[in-house]
Amino acid sequence: MMRKDVLGESRRIKRKRIFVKVFLFFITIILFFAGLSSLFYISKFRIQKITIEGNLKTNAEQVSLIINSILDKKYLKILPYDNIFITPKEKIKEEVFNNLLRINSISIDREFPDSLLIKIGERKPVALFCGNYPEEEMEEIVAPNKCMFLDKNALVFEEAPIFSNNLYVRFFYDSLNNNEISLREKIIDEHMFDNLIKFIGLLDKNSIKTIKIIVQEEDIYQLFTNEGWYIILNKDNTSLGYLNNLIVSLDNQIKDKRSNLEYIDIRFGSKIFYKYK
Repeated sequence: MMRKDVLGESRRIKRKRIFVKVFLFFITIILFFAGLSSLFYISKFRIQKITIEGNLKTNAEQVSLIINSILDKKYLKILPYDNIFITPKEKIKEEVFNNLLRINSISIDREFPDSLLIKIGERKPVALFCGNYPEEEMEEIVAPNKCMFLDKNALVFEEAPIFSNNLYVRFFYDSLNNNEISLREKIIDEHMFDNLIKFIGLLDKNSIKTIKIIVQEEDIYQLFTNEGWYIILNKDNTSLGYLNNLIVSLDNQIKDKRSNLEYIDIRFGSKIFYKYK
């Protein structure tokens, strides 16, 4: 009987010791993480200053508001994002890109102990997209809310103001095209867009100013000039050779009849077709 009492007491003591050890272990873990997390709340390492560089058109305050809205949050609802050691750079980039479409590149550098240096790159307008071309002919007037800026990749990124002259070439869809384009979308293939912009530049060097382009089905494009006539081409006709054929036709065949010209079709290599009004 006495032996059983001794054994029972021994087991109770062992269980008590195990319980105490487990309790002390968890207390130690809690104190450790509490102490560790408290380090992230040291004011010396909390972001106090955000410097933004490279913004030519973008409002720096807008960028700061987006960044601060993230820094005000906490990782796992415990650790503050505004601690310089755990500032979520990728999350900041994602939010800036999602909210400010003009920005196309961003770098974030930590400047210890409490500052961030934000360097941004902006999309530059290359042309305008003005929706579907009217079914009836009209003067060169387009309401401001109908045109949006295009970047070098044919991406629609921002509503454009009114321009009193042909500062940018304007792209239209053919009136039969029912496609609707919104911000963040490309109006045509970016490679074709780049070729068209380069071709327009070559035309300009030859004193032929392009003011608008109508995008038609099957990759056919009409390039309207400030002289009142237009060029018909497709995705294979933007090389220098096709331009030379065009210039030769203007100089040797059409000559002084350019004012009566309606269009020139350069889609068929050395065979140039043209029509008078």
